[in-house]
Amino acid sequence: MRHLGLGASAIDHRVAAGRLHVVHRGVYAVGHPWLDRPGRRMAAALACGPGAALSHRTAADLWGLRQTAAARIDVTVPTRAGRKPRSRIRVHRAQLASAEVTMVDGIPVTTVPRTLIDFAEAVPERSVERALDEAEFLRLFDRHAIEAAIEE
Repeated sequence: MRHLGLGASAIDHRVAAGRLHVVHRGVYAVGHPWLDRPGRRMAAALACGPGAALSHRTAADLWGLRQTAAARIDVTVPTRAGRKPRSRIRVHRAQLASAEVTMVDGIPVTTVPRTLIDFAEAVPERSVERALDEAEFLRLFDRHAIEAAIEE
């Protein structure tokens, strides 16, 4: 909103009037406070700043690999700079190559291979195996092609 020319007082006025609703520091919902699941996920990515992407459990759920009922959204950020803890966001820190991030429904998310690597850090082995099987079933990932490339 700052880039559109709104100052802090104009934003504060809109919040007080109920036209903007704070979702996270610097991230607002317009008109009403309710956000659907994709809206909450996009808000979390925006709250974590440039270079942030959904990851781990949240990315696995977004890709359809494993459902999650976790209240916190997993987001990977590239640095420590400017990243304060957020109550509904689980922040992970890692440098993500541009080839490891894509967009799904306009939301930055780690690619399927990177998601599977991150997911393996967060859940039991059996859940990772199920996610790999689902990725192959959905034709999002070919385990055998990766294994063959590694052997060459």
